[in-house]
Amino acid sequence: MLMSESDTSSFKVTAQQVLEVIDHIAITQLSLRKLAEHFGDLAKEKKHHRALTEERACRLLVAACSFLPNFEFKGNPFGPWWHNLAGPGTRSLMAEDLCDEDINALEGIVTSLQNLELRARIADVVWECRKRSHLIGRDAIQSYIQIADAIGHKGVSYLSYIQCIERAAQISGKLGLKSTEHSELIASIHARLVALSHDVGSARVCGHLIRILLQHTLAYSDPQARIAKSFAKHLEGEGLYDLAEDFWKLAERIHRLAQQKDDAWQCQLRAAECLVAIADKQSENPDLGASGWMLRAVEALRKAKAPPERIAYAHKRLLELQQQTLKTFKSIPLDIIQRSDFQEQFERCTNEVRAKVSELTFRDSLIFLATQILPTNWQEHREATLEHLKSNVWAGIVNTVQLDHSGKISESMAPKLFGELDEEFIKQKMLEGARQTTWPVIVNLWIDPVRQTIVNLHGARYHDLAFLVTNNPFVREGREGLYLRGIQAGFYGDWAVATHLLAPQIEDSIRRVLQLRGKVTSTLDSGIQQERDINQLLWADGIVEAFGPDILFDLRGILIERFGYNLRNDMAHGLLNEGDFYDVSSVYLWWLSIMLCWRGYCIANLSE
Repeated sequence: MLMSESDTSSFKVTAQQVLEVIDHIAITQLSLRKLAEHFGDLAKEKKHHRALTEERACRLLVAACSFLPNFEFKGNPFGPWWHNLAGPGTRSLMAEDLCDEDINALEGIVTSLQNLELRARIADVVWECRKRSHLIGRDAIQSYIQIADAIGHKGVSYLSYIQCIERAAQISGKLGLKSTEHSELIASIHARLVALSHDVGSARVCGHLIRILLQHTLAYSDPQARIAKSFAKHLEGEGLYDLAEDFWKLAERIHRLAQQKDDAWQCQLRAAECLVAIADKQSENPDLGASGWMLRAVEALRKAKAPPERIAYAHKRLLELQQQTLKTFKSIPLDIIQRSDFQEQFERCTNEVRAKVSELTFRDSLIFLATQILPTNWQEHREATLEHLKSNVWAGIVNTVQLDHSGKISESMAPKLFGELDEEFIKQKMLEGARQTTWPVIVNLWIDPVRQTIVNLHGARYHDLAFLVTNNPFVREGREGLYLRGIQAGFYGDWAVATHLLAPQIEDSIRRVLQLRGKVTSTLDSGIQQERDINQLLWADGIVEAFGPDILFDLRGILIERFGYNLRNDMAHGLLNEGDFYDVSSVYLWWLSIMLCWRGYCIANLSE
């Protein structure tokens, strides 16, 4: 099923008609993904036999099963499974496409469903579309808790266990923080935490449970603080410093709620020391960003007001790790695009990168994305462009124009003989080549396969992404949440939201970097001060020294150059349709945001 920008949908079926196509015995143990496939096959069969009412009932169930939920989204969390797959501006259905008749049909089948996953999903969708239906909300809560108890918290199922409990807490909170349902659920979650608090193997689960309790009670709890610190100490002893840091930060947060400043400071300092330990441990594998972790450790130690000698030690180790890291960085080879067996090589490369990332933790996967895919090598790209112009005479003497999204000519490139080339012409040819070849290959060969693998294996939650922006001089204080929402939206393929959030934040970060380096980013005219926009900032004094020619080429080409994508300007002036955001430029900008956040400490020049 697909949805264009102008479509509306109604399946025109009743609850009884939907129930008639459900075989409870056949679907009892199926997951939502398998249910979508099952009802999809059944819809084709009904259509073949011209049973059109039954076909529509099956397609309604397919739609409900295939919504892609993001429960940290502020609006209706049940979004489309895919965008742009069937052409620009197309997408699969989302919950907000359902009309009242469709929701009535779904509401009428909830209590008859025996498959717990399907029952929870249908109840949740109806709840989101009609929050006045408290009975449906309670049914969704009970179904999620039953699923959690059925799958358990051990092994690979722990994330599903937590997601069910967290979603139940979200719904109960919306029923009312003082409601019986919410109070009973919070008490149940606390009891689960206490029961698991002596099992180090349940550390991840307990960390999530503490976060859920903090989010839905916002009150100090001494037992939660003691549990968090106990886990942190055990995990440090096991060498699991990333998890230990999480628990020290949780304990710090709890103590700050209670205004226990000294206890909070002690936890803050221990969390910073965990970053030092992570960096030292990762130095055995420089590909995983040891220097990046030590940069964060230095900044965290400074903010925690650690002893000067400890900060000096971390700074010294940082310089050593930076020298080690420089030896490991290599540009991704793009000669694959010149090969006759391109398709075969493309599939081989994407399979290799998926396999590599699937072996990593969420954090290490994100660091892989930020460090092992490099910006366009400006010097190599320039040399290749000149060689192409030299060997292909038509490339220089044919007049070239750039069309905007409405088909109008936005820029033209006058023909040149090779001996007459000037820097502006070379730059435009470099941008043209990057737009046609380099950036699409990087996105489709590496960035998107890594993104899809990460979100399929781990999901992408705000607190998991927070290390990218926490204590980060590249991100202005108060902007962390905007970066996180934009990066998370990209993980789930919501490129319209990701681009609208990230493009202006990158502009602000560029301004901040220049300010930290002592550059003036505003004008003064007749007593009026005005901040320079990104079209000026990316050509400002000191910008090359801050970002380097490689990153700068990508930023200019993606955001402001007309022979590139000019994404920021087209977006700011309302020249893009929804489907235009589901393009290479948005994906590449999303990756640039992650890469820049990871390198932010060096770019802001605070590592010197």
